[in-house]
Amino acid sequence: MSSDPTRLRDDQAIPEWCREALHDEVSAAPPGFDEAAGLASLRDAIAAAGPAPAARDGVPRWLARSLGGVAVIVTVGAVVTISSSSEESSPTPPPAPVIAHERPVSPETPPAPSEPGIAVESLPPAPIAPTVPPRTKAVATPSVGAKQLGAKDVESAAQPPPAADPLEETRHLAALRRLAEHDPEAAITFAAEGDRRFRRGILGEEREAIAIACLARLGRTEEANRRAVRFLENYPESPFAPSVRRAAKL
Repeated sequence: MSSDPTRLRDDQAIPEWCREALHDEVSAAPPGFDEAAGLASLRDAIAAAGPAPAARDGVPRWLARSLGGVAVIVTVGAVVTISSSSEESSPTPPPAPVIAHERPVSPETPPAPSEPGIAVESLPPAPIAPTVPPRTKAVATPSVGAKQLGAKDVESAAQPPPAADPLEETRHLAALRRLAEHDPEAAITFAAEGDRRFRRGILGEEREAIAIACLARLGRTEEANRRAVRFLENYPESPFAPSVRRAAKL
């Protein structure tokens, strides 16, 4: 019976006034249930219903009577259902048992055994080494003559060679050229003498080129090639480099 009123209220084919009446009857729930009062209400409702009113909006008379009876039945059923549901109290579910979890007890770590210590007082005293006087190394004292010679060597090494006289170097080079034309052996020796005299001169490249050419003329090819390679490494852009290559056949 609880599902029939819902279908009638939601049926759009039923006139609106019928659906409103059903809604009012269902929503008006009595506070309690009295059997005698319920029967009296049923008789009053049946008597008050009387003849069915004229059909409204094209509803037949028999349908109106049926709806009136259904409304009364729904009212009584709703009263009985509500009162019975209010009297019967649902049993309260017992509370869930609380399970107490025991904490895991971690095993105590035994203390580490202490290592036996050695008292400082029990150690024997360290032996004292005998004191030996340090040996003194004998330093050779240079003689006065050696001191004077060493001082002169240091002074001569520290002093730069004297600057070459350009005029003297030019005269020496002219004599070297003339000598190389007819005596290449003497020219080689004369060129070496010029290198010693004019160590800071400006004509050393030409002297070396003349000496290499004289070596090649004398057939001393190995020495000529060695000095030619060294010359080209030291003076690759020298104006005498081509003549040195030709003389040594490089």
